Amino acid sequence: MKTNLNNLKIIELIKKAKINFNKDQGYKSKSYKNINKRKNEKDLDSSSVEVFGLRRIQGDISSKSLNLKGYSKISGDIDTEIFKLKGVTKIMGNNFIKDYLKGFGSLFIIKNLKCRLFNFKGELSTDGDIYCESFSFDISDPSFAKNIISNNIEIKNKRKDIIGKENTLKKFMQKREDKNILKCDYIEGKDIFIENTHVNKVKGENIKVGRGCVIGSLEYSDEVIIDKDSIVRNMTLAENFKR
Repeated sequence: MKTNLNNLKIIELIKKAKINFNKDQGYKSKSYKNINKRKNEKDLDSSSVEVFGLRRIQGDISSKSLNLKGYSKISGDIDTEIFKLKGVTKIMGNNFIKDYLKGFGSLFIIKNLKCRLFNFKGELSTDGDIYCESFSFDISDPSFAKNIISNNIEIKNKRKDIIGKENTLKKFMQKREDKNILKCDYIEGKDIFIENTHVNKVKGENIKVGRGCVIGSLEYSDEVIIDKDSIVRNMTLAENFKR
């Protein structure tokens, strides 16, 4: 019988699973060899929270910094200044990040996200709205966001260097990268650059549309540049950009 490599990775994460709480009064560390004995945590309130491995937190998280690595599911809200994540994270509640969110992997958000800086690479899925000053997302898997509202917006799909590779491999890699699309209802910002994005409406001051985009309606007040490989069905020049 063949062993599933994904199962081995999850088993290894379970063996290494631990949570660290760094409180003002001192430092506590908890390590669990078998996560099945205690896989749920209630509300966490600490100056620094680190979660490793396969964890489920039944409640809210309030901290100055939050670091998630592995597979995490949080049933409540998150209130923190700094949010770093690597791996797969699902958040059922609202997210208030006073400073920045940075990471890579898969991020699933059921409600709203507010932060100053958003910098993420991988897969993104949100049922709520995203509000921030700067939004940067590098698409590496098919993604969805309801509404993105930010001063500066950059949505890109970095393409790997395929110079020197065989033509068949080039075509395969190109097709795979072209499937990495962000689908979105609404994007609004002052300075916007998007590629590989399918969106119903885009509104902004300066808008640059890269390759692989399909836009239902575009409204701009200053400058617009559209790649020849993208489609904009309706475009309007507005007198002033107002948010």
